[in-house]
Order: sequence, then structure tokens, then C-alpha cells
Amino acid sequence: MQEAADEARRASDYDLITFSQDIQDAGHTELAEQLLWERQKTATDTRLLQQLLTWVQAGEDTESSLALAGQIFQLQSDLEHYRQLREVAQALDLWPKVEQEVLGYLVAENKNRLLIEVHLEEGRIDEALSVLHTIDQAKRSRMYPLPVGSLHLTVARAAEVERPEAAIEIYLAVAQRLIDARGRDNYAKAAQHLVRVRAVIQGIGEDERWQTLIASIRETNRRLPAPQDELTRAGL
Repeated sequence: MQEAADEARRASDYDLITFSQDIQDAGHTELAEQLLWERQKTATDTRLLQQLLTWVQAGEDTESSLALAGQIFQLQSDLEHYRQLREVAQALDLWPKVEQEVLGYLVAENKNRLLIEVHLEEGRIDEALSVLHTIDQAKRSRMYPLPVGSLHLTVARAAEVERPEAAIEIYLAVAQRLIDARGRDNYAKAAQHLVRVRAVIQGIGEDERWQTLIASIRETNRRLPAPQDELTRAGL
């Protein structure tokens, strides 16, 4: 077993996971966990840390669980591992403090996409809109074209009820970018975003405003038969 442990210590993070599991299966759980802890500080493979977290949680070592969940989140910052960190911190009644640390980390590292996703996850629509606005302003100042991306649409969809005007503005901007890009597929996508605009405007009881808006869009693109056709296909 000592030879197996020495070989495991020389292995990569990935192979160490297998070695430690084999050692545990052989009945040497403490040694298996020790090997992972020895590698923990220098580990870059989140699968190793995830395995250690699983064992630590099974042993109800909650403080170590929080440290590991935090380390995993920093190595692989995404919504899935944010949720894992939140769950661990909530179990310790430490989430308010940890949440502020997470938000500070995302801001400092310019992880704006994830920051927006986190705000939406927590129902903070205004904060998500604010970060999105900051991203767009930065791109404008650098003369970069604004993206026609899923992030804008995700924020717009989340904002439809609480911030309908913001949602309308985003949908219209994305639709216009698609129209400007030309192409039948782009026109069809633009029409679908305008369907959402209609739903939001009608949802706030301003049908006349919608009629004026769609008439203006059709008039602006009157010399382009393809977008006119796609608007008709979409029932607009």
C-alpha cells in the first residue's frame, strides 16, 4: 500500500483520482483522503477537488467543504459551481458574507457574463441590466460592434415583467442589428424578437404603441422585400 501511495503522489491530478479511489476501495479510506489533501493546494483539475469535496461532505466536515467549494469555483467559475458554493455556504449560515466575496471576485476579474448570470439567478434584474449596460458602453467606447448574443436575450427575457421598457429596448436593438446584418435567416430571427416586443408592449396595455412601432419598422425597411416577408410570416 505504501508503494501504491508513493506512485499516486507522482501521478497527475487526473490519475491521482483513480489511484485514490482504488486505495479507498482496498479499505484504506484515510490514506486515500490524505493523498488528495496533499495535492489540494496545487491541484488544477477540479475533478480531484470535487472528489475530495464529496468525501469531506460525507464526513460532515463543513468548514473544509466551504474552502473546497470556493477553490473549485475560482478554478472553474460558472453558474453550476456558484450554486454549489452557495449551497455549502448556506448550510453554514455564511452565505451573505460569502456572496459578497463572490460578487467582489467577479467584478475584480471582469467576469461580467457570469456576474449577470448570478444576478439573474438571485432575481436582481436591475443589477443584471446595469452590468449589461456597462459592457455595451465599453464596447461602444472601443468602437467594437455590439454583439447579437444570447446574453442580451437572456437578460431581456428575465426583465419582461419587472422592467418591460428595458426588455423592449434590448429586443429592438437586437432585432435592428439582425436586420442591418442582412440575410433571410437574420430577418427571420429579427421578426421573432419583434414578436416578443409585441407581447411585452401588449402586456402593459399599450397596443396602440405597438401598432405605431411596427408600422414604423415596416416603413423604414419598405425597400427590402425579404424582411417585409418575414414580418408577415411572423404575423406582424
